Amino acid sequence: NDSLRFIGKLKPGVFEIDGSISSQFITGLLYALPLLDGNSKIILLPPVNSKNYIDMTIDVLEKYSIKIEKVDNTFIVPGNQKFVAKDYEVEGDYSNAAFLEAFNYLDGNIKVLDLNTSSLQGDKVYQDYFELLSKENVTLDISNCIDLGPVLFVFASLHHGATFIGTSRLKIKESDRALAMKEELAKVGVKLDIYEDKVIVHKCLIKEPKEAFNSHNDHRIVMAMSLFSTKFDVEINDAEAVSKSYPHYFKELEKVGVKIDYEIR
Repeated sequence: NDSLRFIGKLKPGVFEIDGSISSQFITGLLYALPLLDGNSKIILLPPVNSKNYIDMTIDVLEKYSIKIEKVDNTFIVPGNQKFVAKDYEVEGDYSNAAFLEAFNYLDGNIKVLDLNTSSLQGDKVYQDYFELLSKENVTLDISNCIDLGPVLFVFASLHHGATFIGTSRLKIKESDRALAMKEELAKVGVKLDIYEDKVIVHKCLIKEPKEAFNSHNDHRIVMAMSLFSTKFDVEINDAEAVSKSYPHYFKELEKVGVKIDYEIR
């Protein structure tokens, strides 16, 4: 098997990072660089996606006495800092809440608690996007809420269709989410057109699938396909992929009256 081996310590300095791939690289550096023995600078090369996650990281670090200065797409990180411990209540996750609240637009009745209405989470936008999608065929930018892709595609398929832009990073998630959703939605008669940075979900007549949905080992694909349970019986292979982010997802659905049978293979 191919492997990578790293030797040595991280040193302070100037780090130039492509801002269009993933905010996780930036988050990791923002946590590590303040502890080094010298000053550092992170320069993000545009376009910068998932800006909200970067802002969330800085907000949390500030709560633990870490100072970072942001100037446009540059972050100035003084060294020799220390984290100061304190109690902190982690706010609810809008990314996962979106799947539950989608049921409320499909005749469900689920109340999601502990969501911070002033949160910096980019996925909070699902509240506005669901409203728009439920009324008409619209064009929505998901470049700063890329994890909502699967649930928004299903939501659009159950309403008026939609065009989504800012979709290029779907291919570097747990699965190639655009292709995975194209494959799974075809089972219910929905057509997806995939372009470099755009996905079109066509308004189609939803039909009951003749085969099981596949998870593609992707938690968000599983949760998205579960929305079709509002229309007909749904079978999802390898549904345990939800354990990556929401291990009790199906137990939560059972609490609100969804009947679920589990088959262990």
